[in-house]
Amino acid sequence: MSYYVPDEKSWPSEGSSARNKEEIAQVLKPWLSSGSQKVFEVASGFGEHALTIAKAYPNVIMTPTEAQDVLVEKMVQKFISQQLINITTPFLFNLDNDIDVASFLEQRSNVDQALYTGVLAINLIHISPKRIIEKLFAFAEAILLKGSTPETPKWVALYGAYKKNATQFYSESDKRFEESLKQRNDEWGLRHLETEVIPIAAAHGFITPPQVFQMNKGNFTIVFTRD
Repeated sequence: MSYYVPDEKSWPSEGSSARNKEEIAQVLKPWLSSGSQKVFEVASGFGEHALTIAKAYPNVIMTPTEAQDVLVEKMVQKFISQQLINITTPFLFNLDNDIDVASFLEQRSNVDQALYTGVLAINLIHISPKRIIEKLFAFAEAILLKGSTPETPKWVALYGAYKKNATQFYSESDKRFEESLKQRNDEWGLRHLETEVIPIAAAHGFITPPQVFQMNKGNFTIVFTRD
């Protein structure tokens, strides 16, 4: 079975990926600041967000992953100098590769400490085929610990730009962004939260509607929780 393999066209500039890291870490504070947390990050890119969260929240263990070898290596080199004990070694993981997912789930089932409290996906669902939304929530359902408490909430957090509805954008810049995405890959594009994301999250046991936070430059952080 074929699967989507991202390439350099999906990369942000390293500087732009770092601009929003503190803002995202701050808005996620209610889900990160209490108890012992373990967060699986899909498509970690250059590792800026995993590093920022690990520094800001010593109680959180970050597990960064990437579908591209070169980005995994960049993260490894970045993290070596930091010497943080709450960020694990990045590894190759493609959410669209069923073998990768099955292999990880098999390993997790044999190691209790591999259970997670959160899943983080920043700038993922608009720079990948639409089927990734389903795969993301199915994966989250499988790896998150069962039973939320105030100390250990279970959640999925998404960050990025979204459509206002099926045909409208929040801004002209979002429209231009969509056009640029389609030029690079016709399977990419901004998603409509109400019709393309929320129903899938609900089908996998997440509480809807999610909490929505408007961020800078027209982006949003979306947090889904589960009981």
